[in-house]
Amino acid sequence: FPVTIDMQMDSMYKQVNLEKNNGKTIYFSQIDGKYPNEKERIYFFHKIIEGNQMNYEITIWTRGIDRKLKYKDTIQSIFDSFKEK
Repeated sequence: FPVTIDMQMDSMYKQVNLEKNNGKTIYFSQIDGKYPNEKERIYFFHKIIEGNQMNYEITIWTRGIDRKLKYKDTIQSIFDSFKEK
């Protein structure tokens, strides 16, 4: 039985958004939490994009609030740069 990311954390926050773009469904979730015996929180950003022929997943993660804030614009630009051919 696979153990999910959030089941392993001793504290966690989870947010899931659903949006439509040109008739396509886009799921975006953010999970942040702390694993036992770890000093910093870990931040996962996960996007599922419904495509014409298939679905696409983009996952980015970083550790620590400083890096999350420092790379916020970079993370967003990575998500925004995805284009289906």
